[in-house]
Amino acid sequence: SGTVIIGESREGVIIDCTTNNVQISSSGDTAFYATGTITLTNDSAVVTGSGTSWSGNVAVGEYFMITGNDGIFPFEISSVDNNTQITLTDPYRGRPQAVGIGYAIVALNKNIYIGSLTIRRNTNKPLIFTFCRNISIVNCEIDGNNLAGDIITLDRSYNCLIKELWVHDASSTGNGILLTTSSQSSGNHKVVDSIISGCSNGIRIDASTSYNRIVNSQCEYNDVDGVSIGGGFNQVYGCNAQYNNDNGIKITGGTRHIINGCRVQYNQGDGVEIASGAGFITINANICSYNRNNGINMAGAGNSAGLNTISNNVCTDSSGGTAGQLNGIYINGTDRMIVIGNVCQNNAESGIEVGGNSDRNILTANVCHQNDEGIRIDGATELNNVVTSNIIFDNTTNEFVDNGTTTSTNNNITT
Repeated sequence: SGTVIIGESREGVIIDCTTNNVQISSSGDTAFYATGTITLTNDSAVVTGSGTSWSGNVAVGEYFMITGNDGIFPFEISSVDNNTQITLTDPYRGRPQAVGIGYAIVALNKNIYIGSLTIRRNTNKPLIFTFCRNISIVNCEIDGNNLAGDIITLDRSYNCLIKELWVHDASSTGNGILLTTSSQSSGNHKVVDSIISGCSNGIRIDASTSYNRIVNSQCEYNDVDGVSIGGGFNQVYGCNAQYNNDNGIKITGGTRHIINGCRVQYNQGDGVEIASGAGFITINANICSYNRNNGINMAGAGNSAGLNTISNNVCTDSSGGTAGQLNGIYINGTDRMIVIGNVCQNNAESGIEVGGNSDRNILTANVCHQNDEGIRIDGATELNNVVTSNIIFDNTTNEFVDNGTTTSTNNNITT
């Protein structure tokens, strides 16, 4: 804890690993204590255990966390009162009464700063942090040198900042930045003003890694996805995800993610793909253009949690990829979505298509023009969808195709 490594400048301080393999790593105590269950009261710093033996097994200054998404906010322990009671430095504020839930207590390394330097020609994973808190990596360049591994790994770590970083040239199996966990939940990291290119995924957020923010960063020319998102409550704001070999941004699962204000272009797959099982997702105010497949693909395949919102996006010029996947917005096997205020133009197939047993979706106030078809409800297995108040014009083959069952349509303008 408390380590600081600062160079004079990113260009002026270069750690060249041609002959010496260098890795910067830090790990807290990986043997966490998690016996028994606990009870918490909102606005109280007291934690009560059941089946616990805290005296002698945990210590002041270690961190307490709850199993599940709440666990990404570790609480420091101020006193170990007895085997079944500890007191935190700050009161718990969460569920009003949390009884009989899982937890973990672990010693975290913290307050590590790495800044203003370059690491080149490393054949090992350059930066790995496990069970850490408050790590800052600022104004650095890391050349992956085609290493078969991830360039930066934050594993079971919390509250870390990656800023003004240039990460590039890992192998096709190495992620630029990996936010992950193999046991307890982790997250609450921020990646800002960074460039990640030439890796497997530019940034990969695994399941149970939540409340992360990616802001004003570029993920481009990666072998798979620009950004791959699991976990929950993750946010991507104002980023460029382009020229990636699969999707610009892919949501692999989880809930309540937000993709807002991004430019997602020239990807070989979809601009934004939302995979099966993801729910309560918001995709807002993005530009999804010149992707080989769909601008936005809700790829539920009949198994999505649904309840997603796609709003105020511009989805244009999807072409050159897989037949049936060349739409501005494709709702595939997903129920109860709201698609509102989008502009879908010049796509090789439909501006908006609803297919794959998608039911009870609302399409409203969208503009679909100069596509092959404006809006398409694909087949009889699409039930009870609502298409209202859309402007549909200048499409080549059809303005509006309704092959669905009990589709509600009104106030659409077609010419």
